[in-house]
Amino acid sequence: MASLHRKGREDGFVMIACMMIMIVLTIVGIMAVSTTQIELMISGNDKVAKSAFYRADSGIFTAPKVIREVLNVGPTVDISTMTIAPESPGSQKEFYRKVIGFNTAQPDPNISFTQGEGDLDTDILRSGQEQLPGESIEFASGYDGGPTASQGVAVLYRLSATGTAPGNAVSQITALYKFIPGRPGGL
Repeated sequence: MASLHRKGREDGFVMIACMMIMIVLTIVGIMAVSTTQIELMISGNDKVAKSAFYRADSGIFTAPKVIREVLNVGPTVDISTMTIAPESPGSQKEFYRKVIGFNTAQPDPNISFTQGEGDLDTDILRSGQEQLPGESIEFASGYDGGPTASQGVAVLYRLSATGTAPGNAVSQITALYKFIPGRPGGL
C-alpha cells in the first residue's frame, strides 16, 4: 500500500519536466530565428555595400580608357554611353581641356553613369607629370631611335570615383593613373 501512496506524489513531476523541456526548446527556437534575421540583415547590408564599391571600382577601371581615348582622338571623341558633366553643348570640349590640363575649374564629377538602381560619378584631375626612369627627355631625346624614343614623360591623373547603391550606401575610391603617350597600356 505504501508503494501506491508514493506513486501518487510523482504524477506531476513528468508534466513539469516536459514543460521545462518545452520552455528551453522554445527559447532555443526563438534565439535561432532571431540570429537568422540578424544574419539576413547583415548579408543584405553587405550586398548593398559591395554594390556601391563595385560601381566605384568600375569608375576607376573606366576612366583610364576614357583618358586614353580622349587623348588619342581629341576633343571630338564620341563617348555616347556616358554623361560628361556639365551637360552642355561644349561639355566634351571642356572635358578634353580638363584631361589635357588646361581647365581645372570644371565642376565634379566629369563622368556619370546610372547603373541599375545606383549611380557612378568619376572625377578626373590631371595632377602633373613625371620623368620616367631610364628615359631621356633632354635635347638629344630620340637619339636612340627606338619605338619609345622621346616618350620619357608620364602624365599623372588623380581619379576619384563615387558609387552609390540603394539604402544610402556610398563607396569612394581614389587612384593614381599614369598615362604614357605612345605606349599601349592602361586598364
